[in-house]
Amino acid sequence: MYYTVYKITNILNGMFYIGKHATEDLNDTYMGSGKFLRRAQNKYGIENFKKEILFIFDNEEEMNNKEAELVTEEFLKRPDVYNLNVGGFGGCNYVNDNGLNNKYPHERGGFVRCLKQGINPWLNWLRSLSEEEYAAHIKKRSEGIKKYLETHGSIWLGRHHSDETKRKLSIANSENHYGEANGRFNTKWVYNIELRECKVVPNDYQEDGWQDGRICGSWDFLDRHCSNCGQHLHLTSNEPKTLCDKCLEEANNHKLRERNKKKQEKIDYYTKLYEDYKQYGWEYIQKSYNLTSGKSRYWNMFKKYVPSYKPSR
Repeated sequence: MYYTVYKITNILNGMFYIGKHATEDLNDTYMGSGKFLRRAQNKYGIENFKKEILFIFDNEEEMNNKEAELVTEEFLKRPDVYNLNVGGFGGCNYVNDNGLNNKYPHERGGFVRCLKQGINPWLNWLRSLSEEEYAAHIKKRSEGIKKYLETHGSIWLGRHHSDETKRKLSIANSENHYGEANGRFNTKWVYNIELRECKVVPNDYQEDGWQDGRICGSWDFLDRHCSNCGQHLHLTSNEPKTLCDKCLEEANNHKLRERNKKKQEKIDYYTKLYEDYKQYGWEYIQKSYNLTSGKSRYWNMFKKYVPSYKPSR
């Protein structure tokens, strides 16, 4: 096995990538695996990139050390590199050898095997970070993406799929993601309130504490209390509930009382208006009550709110 550190250069613009690669054939066709490098190769064509082997070692440790020596934080600040992360680690070997897959830490292919069994090693690693480490990771990733976009721009800027391409994608997706070909075929989402976790399981999965469904967004609803009396709400889903049942009933009763009170006030007002109208006529009540609308409006109000109202004939 040869443990190499290589350099891949874009012969059109001079940008380059430094990486590492373990191989049994120094003349293999491997042309790097960096995210932005791959995007550039798709954009400019693989034929416009050349590969140089800079160093060859007998073991992985020396290879990692050399990559770490070359690809530093200072190196990443250069505007002509495709690298996003410092050297010395990364890739599936790094995940497997450091136990990040939590199940097959020292077996080749363990990372992929974990993914097939619904275990995401990278997600487990992210969850193991402290708040400060996670914030630093997100910041570094964002800066790398920003640097690439400033240099190259989005590969889709000003581009659109043609109608023919859309048609082909639709056919391919309908064939590749239908029935058993769909990765989620015969599966379902379940969630656990105590663990505050969701996961995808087979349809026949049953286990105490797990319920069918999925909680999207924050789990903060589990700690929600009544905004009026402070009683814990004991919610089982992220519903927009802020009052306990007792306070909600009281609030509804209060609203009902307020509506009835306003309705009674209108009944009293229009009854008095109607009695004065019958006794003194329209012109009197128009001046006395400072009415601005026409008669038809008040006839409708009389009909609605005055029990003794009788239409004029």
